[in-house]
Amino acid sequence: MTKHVLQLSAVREYQSGLAIVFRNALAVSCPDGKKTSLQTVGRLAGAYRPLTSPLRALFMVRNIYDRYSPVDPGSISWRLVFSNDINYFIAPAHEVRLKLAYKRAEDYSLGVSETTNSYLVLGQYVIHFARHWDIDLWTRYLHQEGGGTRRLGSGIEVGRLFLKRVRVAAGYSLDGFEERDLAESDAWAKGFGLRVQLILSDWILNELGMQQMPGGDSRD
Repeated sequence: MTKHVLQLSAVREYQSGLAIVFRNALAVSCPDGKKTSLQTVGRLAGAYRPLTSPLRALFMVRNIYDRYSPVDPGSISWRLVFSNDINYFIAPAHEVRLKLAYKRAEDYSLGVSETTNSYLVLGQYVIHFARHWDIDLWTRYLHQEGGGTRRLGSGIEVGRLFLKRVRVAAGYSLDGFEERDLAESDAWAKGFGLRVQLILSDWILNELGMQQMPGGDSRD
């Protein structure tokens, strides 16, 4: 099988704390005796992170298109995701986070076509206490049209920051669900959980999907 990959990236930063990021990847695969497959992954994001303001925000549009993948040569898949993350420090030790996200998915396989719309609302209240410790109280609501799925999840997480970048946390969820296109690394299953985060990767790089381009490897 022959595979060709083209990646484009552009970043523009402003003194006001605003940054605009564009990244797009195109992969074309030519399996022997099968249809040529095409995959594109594109992201356009704006991050607002001024040094003197208690407000942080990230807006992202992501497009994923996969046609005639080697796994399913007759399938066509398309994902369009909008997400908006806002962080606000109401006090040095108290932080409120809000995430609003929407996804439209269209899938065609084996002569069957399916379209779904998904909405996610995530609210978090984070208390930073002691030195490098925090408590994260969260609740999520996921609604998927078409399938009629409505899921509500809530939980608590205690974390500690190491080396200013690595956060190790343990938490418990009363109910949980996973919607990787919307929540990505924030997804939690029901019950106890343990996770390790690289702060810059989770908030910016991983959220923009920079480690998940076609033809590349996945790193955190």
